[in-house]
Amino acid sequence: MSRTPLWPRPAALASALMWICAPLSLWGCAEDEDLVSGTLRTPANDSGVNRDAGPPIPGAEMDASLADASAVELPDTGDVTDVDMSTVPDASLPDADLEDAGVNEPDLGPGEPDSDLPDADLTDADLTDADLTDADLTDADLADAEPDAGAINDLDLDAPGPYAVGVEANVPLTLSNGTRSTLIVCAPERRGERLAGDFPLVIISPGFQLSTSQYQSYCEGLAAWGFFTVIRDLNVIGFSADHPAMAADLSALIDTLTDPATGYLPYLNPDHIAAAGHSLGGKLSALAAADDARIGAVLGWDPVDSDPPNGFGVGASVVPERGPDLNTPLLVFGETLDETPVFGFGPACAPADQNYTRYYEAAAGLAVEITFTDADHVDWLDNTLCGLFCNSCWQGTADDEVVKSLTLRTSVAFLLSHLQGEPG
Repeated sequence: MSRTPLWPRPAALASALMWICAPLSLWGCAEDEDLVSGTLRTPANDSGVNRDAGPPIPGAEMDASLADASAVELPDTGDVTDVDMSTVPDASLPDADLEDAGVNEPDLGPGEPDSDLPDADLTDADLTDADLTDADLTDADLADAEPDAGAINDLDLDAPGPYAVGVEANVPLTLSNGTRSTLIVCAPERRGERLAGDFPLVIISPGFQLSTSQYQSYCEGLAAWGFFTVIRDLNVIGFSADHPAMAADLSALIDTLTDPATGYLPYLNPDHIAAAGHSLGGKLSALAAADDARIGAVLGWDPVDSDPPNGFGVGASVVPERGPDLNTPLLVFGETLDETPVFGFGPACAPADQNYTRYYEAAAGLAVEITFTDADHVDWLDNTLCGLFCNSCWQGTADDEVVKSLTLRTSVAFLLSHLQGEPG
């Protein structure tokens, strides 16, 4: 396998993928069979970590050459059945016979009718508060309809989420500890208005020296599936990073967002909170979760446990030292190309002794590990042409768009299952 530095980074070549079908995923099967492998284990018990908790994920044994993918194990989490997710509901209105109303019948998914519309007399329809007379409704007209939260299991995670998304960039905020932060806020909305409701809160932390805008696709994608999502900046000046302080800032941001005085509480559920991040952001998410019981799930997108360069900032190793405190469900994605430096000197982008696998091995709670074959550390960014940082990492042959797509839909499935308790 050849490895080439990015000078500059060209478009990544598509490689065949292997995807996994697991109870944590809400879809039937993956379509690409050479890129992805994964491992899931149950929490540690008195006799140690249980690594024999269930049968292998179907297809995991197909390619023994996949990096770190020789075993894929599942715990017995109860009865899980496959569901048909071949279609996505187009709106919140139930199916109805609209012939007598002079309307072309759209493909409507389950949900509640729009209470803002006047009543209509619809033959054979169990609809109320909907004036469909002389209307020519199409799927586009219903794009902003509010879906039925109970119908999540009927949706296709390969398709866009059922919510419209409002994005607010460059939002200044003073945190409860006095630190100032600038956010990107992505929220479910309807007809241009932010929806109030018990939407789980997801906080995304960026990688070292990387812009919050590099993760906006994840922010919007999670919001489309009903998560109130924010990306925070890390307030790093040069190389002088303070990792414990940055993790404390994440908890302070939770304080601030859930404080009624700041105005965000009507739009989120303070009892359902997840922390997500790439590279250093993944480390900070795990470190914050080890200290803050309010964080109910952690997503690590190729997380790295490295400390700041010698002489700069303050470090804090998370794994294995804080592993016993990582009891929250943990999902980590990673790659193996960047275990070594590009130039033969200096740090690697994701050193082997500090990469995503270390988080999986150290976590005391339920942990899931996904490996992307031939991906590289910057494939999780929205713009892989990001200058010096990206050029210091190896260039993999995996398609970065596929890496991001699979990461997003697996993250959604994991959060729906472990943060919200969605069945299926």
